[in-house]
Amino acid sequence: MQVAKNVSLANYSTMRLGGNAAYATAVSSQQELVEALAWAKQQGVPAGIIGSGSNIVWRDEGFSGLIIVNKIKRFEIFEEDEQNVYVTVGSGENWDETVARCVEKGLTGIEALSLIPGTAGATPVQNVGAYGQEIAQTLVSVEAYDTLSSSMVTIQGIDCKFGYRTSRFKTTDRGRFFITAITLHLMKNNPQPPFYGALQHYFDDHGYRTFTPKTVRDAVIAIRRTKLPDPTVVVGRSFQHMLLLVLIDECDRMTSPINLWIILFKPWLSNNDVVALNWEDWKVQSISVRCDLDIGGGNSHIHHPYVAITELDSLLLGEWRRVEVVPLHEFLRNEVVR
Repeated sequence: MQVAKNVSLANYSTMRLGGNAAYATAVSSQQELVEALAWAKQQGVPAGIIGSGSNIVWRDEGFSGLIIVNKIKRFEIFEEDEQNVYVTVGSGENWDETVARCVEKGLTGIEALSLIPGTAGATPVQNVGAYGQEIAQTLVSVEAYDTLSSSMVTIQGIDCKFGYRTSRFKTTDRGRFFITAITLHLMKNNPQPPFYGALQHYFDDHGYRTFTPKTVRDAVIAIRRTKLPDPTVVVGRSFQHMLLLVLIDECDRMTSPINLWIILFKPWLSNNDVVALNWEDWKVQSISVRCDLDIGGGNSHIHHPYVAITELDSLLLGEWRRVEVVPLHEFLRNEVVR
């Protein structure tokens, strides 16, 4: 096992920010992960595992323990019968590449989760979802190292306590498990309508009448590329979900861009029910709203103000540190939520 010292964490985050980690190592198997965790325990330092760093903003002061970079690769297919297929994926596999491989084999179940940044092991943590699909719908089990029992365990999907963009790995058992693989149940057939609103609009506009996993994947990629920034410079969303709280004709009477933006993206806080909002159905895109805020060097994306992005030119000059991301994130959270 090779352990590097004083490693820049900016190289392990899509935001390209952060101080140094006291130690860092890469693991490519369950055994190497166990050895890395044992090493950290012997040294008396904390340990954390990361994938591609697409959901991380490191502190300027860095991390005083061992950062474990997940490189665990695995892609195994078991065909139960002519329709049911089980795919086991290593937690270090690139998620979008995993989706692409499954789509190439004609498998349906995760094609709408295309172009989502990160690794496969991160998908059950926040129950990744988009365009009518979420990982909870196909996940059979999770293989992980349990720090409480100091052993490898298999956790069934039903026991992951999935909720909207959450799971036990993100809440009650945060930090307890180090995921090494996931197993998905996919189908050998074509996806069937009705589709999520944005997808259906895309298919209608482009004259699609037959649907395959590939047509859905291609449509999702096209839609996401028009709405979201390059995944290599995005840190993710500041909020779990947004709902439109006012009628469109009421919005038309608003004169202040920032007030209009706040109304359009204010979360619904009065109940626990989550209702998916399809922007196209509400014709929000027909309203001219300037929402590309610029605070402290960090920006929100022009189509999605709750997505934080970085400007690489500034970063290359060393002008933006992590401390300047906080005002942007706090502004979005404080101004929009209250």
